[in-house]
Amino acid sequence: MKFTPDQVEAALIKLQADALPGVTVDALSSSDVDADGNLSPTVRLPASLAFMSQWNLGDGDDNQKVRYASTMAWDLLVGAQNLRTSAQERQSASKLVGDVANAVAGARLAVGEALLPPIAVMSVQPYQFSANGTWYSISIVIEGFVQFDDK
Repeated sequence: MKFTPDQVEAALIKLQADALPGVTVDALSSSDVDADGNLSPTVRLPASLAFMSQWNLGDGDDNQKVRYASTMAWDLLVGAQNLRTSAQERQSASKLVGDVANAVAGARLAVGEALLPPIAVMSVQPYQFSANGTWYSISIVIEGFVQFDDK
């Protein structure tokens, strides 16, 4: 099975967008972060922004070294904002964390003609609390085998 991080990112975004109507689902980009490294107020909330945080490749089962066991770690930055009260903002963010985790846990991403193994949710951590909303990071892992081109 040959797959690349950009294919996994696209499938991960599609999975969330289909499951979470009304939520901005996208990949994290430089335009989403201000000069101080904080998430920008230009992101339309509620939102889930994906980025690959690590890609580990282990020995595969061939002697050509083009097939590897692959573990991709992704973070989904999940944020909500409520201008009424901080309690409602926390509640909105907590609900969104649950909704996003529910959408991805155990899901199998379609990449090309293949289905990747089920997504594992690893942890949820506070990420940022500011005037730009309440944000959490959901860490997920997507495992499988990756095949590179023969040389």
